[in-house]
Amino acid sequence: MEQQQGNPAAKPLTETLRSEMRAKARALAESLLMFDDIEAFLDSEEQEIGRNGAPQTAFMRENEDGDLLLSAVFGADGRLVHYAAGSELHTASPQDRPALTIAELRNAAETFAREEYPDFPAGFDGREVREHEAGATFVYTQIASGIPLPESGFRIEVNPIGFVSVFIFEGRKPEPARPAKSRTPEQALRIFADRLTLKLGIHFLHKQAYEQGDDRLHLVYMAEAYASLLPADAEEQSPAVKPYANLLPDREDSHAETVPPDRQESCAQALEAARREQPELAPFLVYALQENVFPPAQDLLDAESEDGSETMSFRFAVRKNGLPIFKRELEADVNVEIDRGSGRPTFYLGSDIDAAELAALSAVPAFSEEEARRRLLASLRAKPVWTLERTGPAAERYRLAYRMEHRESGRLVMGVDAADGRILTCGFF
Repeated sequence: MEQQQGNPAAKPLTETLRSEMRAKARALAESLLMFDDIEAFLDSEEQEIGRNGAPQTAFMRENEDGDLLLSAVFGADGRLVHYAAGSELHTASPQDRPALTIAELRNAAETFAREEYPDFPAGFDGREVREHEAGATFVYTQIASGIPLPESGFRIEVNPIGFVSVFIFEGRKPEPARPAKSRTPEQALRIFADRLTLKLGIHFLHKQAYEQGDDRLHLVYMAEAYASLLPADAEEQSPAVKPYANLLPDREDSHAETVPPDRQESCAQALEAARREQPELAPFLVYALQENVFPPAQDLLDAESEDGSETMSFRFAVRKNGLPIFKRELEADVNVEIDRGSGRPTFYLGSDIDAAELAALSAVPAFSEEEARRRLLASLRAKPVWTLERTGPAAERYRLAYRMEHRESGRLVMGVDAADGRILTCGFF
């Protein structure tokens, strides 16, 4: 069932209500000792339509570089729904004041919220706390059927000395209905298992992309792209959201066409250029230069030339024992541009794969793909979550789903290290 986004009841924007909002905006500006452009801030008043389709009144001021200094947005009922103060206003606070405890920071957050919402935090779960260098973020979420509702409730950021730098109220939402007939977590896991496909390859595990990342090459049974959310509704067959996009570039390995005859000579010249430029990688550039036999399409990743161009561009893969190597696309592959007339390379962009590291890496897995599947599936749990689908400018729908995640860390599972059996998880989901 579709529902309008939760928002306090709107009132006509009377002069009285407008005056109340301007007074609140002034009070917020005057509370900042480092902000002295109050009148210009008030003059920036603008009427707009919020994401929930309701009218809002916004005040905003930027610095000379166009960065946000101060903003305050009020909902149709005149209450504050968004507030943000630029870092130069709150990091300039006296630094000789001692940092506060988490309990004291929470008290500062709740005191700020109660100015607009006296019953805060009644009806919201405030257990989520994110500590960081800039202080702490307190998240107060609405709970439905024991599960947090995304994009509901409050988010409040407080700096180490108790200054509220961000305040966001996303609304109190109508209670969503559970499916009439729901799958169990075990059923969701079985569906996931039936769809799971693993592929053996050599992967550069970026520190930013994987929790276990060390910026080195690893032999990995990597999960092919999969739907990380499965609908809880037993009548629904399609994923509740778009499939989870793997971090790896797409690469087709099923083609078997050889390089067209009109490109064979240029291809050979490009490969020879690659051998000269990066001789240490030559053993890992997959090609067969014998009696006009050239690399199939999966090894020659790309060959193109614009009409009328005097050059042709080639892109080759780096492999070991036939296994593809995955890094960021332009870092792992070899790119060569050849002059059609002279056959000389006019451009070369080599691979930054460490040849010595690649040579030392075993390309033989310590266990089978079936064992990797067993380990990956054993590491998962199907966690019930509400997902949010926008069905119009002012309408949304919550749907119950199961999120496939690591049972200990709560992160998305990416694959299994084929050498030591470690489960690899995403560094940011």
